[in-house]
Amino acid sequence: MKYWRVYFGAILLFGGFCISSYTASVIEIISRSDSQKSERIRTWEDWDEIIKEADIGLSKLNLKIGNQEVKLHDISWARNKTVPALNMREIGLALLAYDQTIDHGRGGFLGEIQFAKINQEMEDFVNSRLIDPVSLQEELVDIRVMPRLSGSRLNGFNNIYKSYKPSGYVVVENRFPTYKKVELMQRIRGKIKRVEQIVRTPEKDLYYSPYSPDLYRDFLVQSGRSYQKNEVVSKALDDLRNLGVRSRAYPGKLVADTIKPELLIAIPHIEQSDFGEVLVDPKTIFERVDVILGANKQKAYSFTKSPAEAQGLNQFTSGTYKGIRSSYPTADLIKDFVAGAADHVNVTKATALLIDYNRAEYIPPLKKKAEELQDKMNQLEAKLNNTRNQKSLAKLKNDLASAKTKLQIQRQVIDRIENTSYGMEQDLARYNGKPKWANKALSAHINIGLVGDWAKEPLRTETQEFLVKFRNWLELNQHWQEIHDI
Repeated sequence: MKYWRVYFGAILLFGGFCISSYTASVIEIISRSDSQKSERIRTWEDWDEIIKEADIGLSKLNLKIGNQEVKLHDISWARNKTVPALNMREIGLALLAYDQTIDHGRGGFLGEIQFAKINQEMEDFVNSRLIDPVSLQEELVDIRVMPRLSGSRLNGFNNIYKSYKPSGYVVVENRFPTYKKVELMQRIRGKIKRVEQIVRTPEKDLYYSPYSPDLYRDFLVQSGRSYQKNEVVSKALDDLRNLGVRSRAYPGKLVADTIKPELLIAIPHIEQSDFGEVLVDPKTIFERVDVILGANKQKAYSFTKSPAEAQGLNQFTSGTYKGIRSSYPTADLIKDFVAGAADHVNVTKATALLIDYNRAEYIPPLKKKAEELQDKMNQLEAKLNNTRNQKSLAKLKNDLASAKTKLQIQRQVIDRIENTSYGMEQDLARYNGKPKWANKALSAHINIGLVGDWAKEPLRTETQEFLVKFRNWLELNQHWQEIHDI
């Protein structure tokens, strides 16, 4: 066992701001002496085997959490804020030897795994570098948390790690320790007081493969797409179909027969992507989601929670989940919200049901309006045939022409909703924000004859950005389908 000192983080400048950095004190670099070294050439296609080995090694680390809280400051183009205080903790890293210069035609040579234990602390650097390694007695290890495209670095168990020293290593998994706070009664200066204490919960530690450019490999991208399409979306729709869950929006049909798989594939990519980053580099940002799905499978985004308490792959909230579960009792959704939001197949079922629920609020009224306009036209045509008064004829002709135009627009919008991406945008707008704003925006678009872009006010800014992300994803998805059989 070899002990090295690591400094975890460095000064990072982005957009003129100085980003404070993590440091890490003493760590252990544990050799792979306890695992069998194989002579077989290992490649990215051996990912599952690599992660099994990483899990075993990381599970042997004794990770500690201290009672001292550290305040972390995060700067990106979208925010400049102090995130909630975290208790200082040790984080386990699995580092895979990787030599891109030795390429057997499959993306480089992959070798042994080493395991690092780092102690996360916080220091503020102003125009400074890492502490001078010359003053250290031990060999320096330089593992840094790198910024995302937006400049943000504080992503908890999904930090972007880069190993500069030892070089030629890729962080393939981290073990992020968990804890709970308990209150104890202690005698302090002769008085009994209630104090809060940290208790480690190693059985709940998060084992996760954090995204980094080093893991941006075609194999993991394709693995993520295949997993989402075949093991998540297809299974979710098959489950709803087998359970016979009926659509509220389309009476007589099953929910599974009214939802496009493409829509369910798109939602996690949109939910888990930053709007500003998508505008700069949509391909890399959306494929980042694929890599995380490919690397983590069922664990991907299962621990993710937004400031608005939206959780999991598709960012469901507790109230919405409870309402959908109640509205579709035959769908057999998991009762517990946290477990249900974390389960990919279950939350995809819930997503399909939410889409159907929202459709039931606006599609039947659109069709009813079309029927009313058709009835009005029939009545006007009957009156026109029985009227001789020239003044009345002129008015009837004008009314009939107006009704025809309105009916044409009404039928056109129904056709767009049911047969084009316009309908998916309607679904997504109601998924992201309150349906009333999408209803108002749709009505406004109908009133101007469906001219121009519908995705504007009164839609909220967040929803407009949500739809911009979807349009970028859809364009890329069509390109991907031309290249790959997905």
